[in-house]
Amino acid sequence: MRRKKKDFEDDDIDTSGWLMTYSDMVTLLLTFFILIIAFANYDKTKFWSVIESTRDALGGLGVLPQWKESLQSDLPPDSYNLTEDGEIKNLIEIAQSIKNLNKDIDYKITDKGVAIILPDKFILFDSGSAKIKEEALPTLRQIAEILQKALKRKIRYNDIQIAGHADNRPIHTSEFADNWELSAARATNVLRLLVNYGLDKSHLSAVGYADQRPVAPNDTEEGKTKNRRIEIEIIKAKRPH
Repeated sequence: MRRKKKDFEDDDIDTSGWLMTYSDMVTLLLTFFILIIAFANYDKTKFWSVIESTRDALGGLGVLPQWKESLQSDLPPDSYNLTEDGEIKNLIEIAQSIKNLNKDIDYKITDKGVAIILPDKFILFDSGSAKIKEEALPTLRQIAEILQKALKRKIRYNDIQIAGHADNRPIHTSEFADNWELSAARATNVLRLLVNYGLDKSHLSAVGYADQRPVAPNDTEEGKTKNRRIEIEIIKAKRPH
């Protein structure tokens, strides 16, 4: 007599085995992401965007959120503000605090960070001189204190570049042969003063641009006044390699 084939119901099939493979795959993916953090520049926003996208694509079993909490707890405190936007926001807050010291002080965002602008009307120097005037010293001391307190809180210290700028009016004195020498001397004197007020000199540099980087046309007195300035640029901290 022919044997009757046994009919299998769907419920009789063990489908739990795929979960083991699925779990292994998720674990491998998370290991890969951890390696990315360890060997690449860390951008929190982009990283967690990838994490969330992967979780959604894999069905959201709740494994990745637990790993996310674990990874976040292992990151250094300032890693939460190491994104490009977070860094610029920090620097703008510093610059705004300095701007509030004097109505003539301004700042601008640059490719490298944020530059604090001390214009000619801030009365840093007499015409043709690189000696800092006495009336500017109290504000410069306050600027140094703000920079020192703000940057000490960061794990990676920012470099600061002091740049001297002049108008296109020629100068030739016994002290300075041209605007290159004058602008460089002014920047260097501001640097030395900031060091005397407590800033770390290993992160400071000075440069003179003469009249080569104007912010206004040099064909009017108003334009010339705008071009005579000192810029203190706080450069974005370098990411670890």
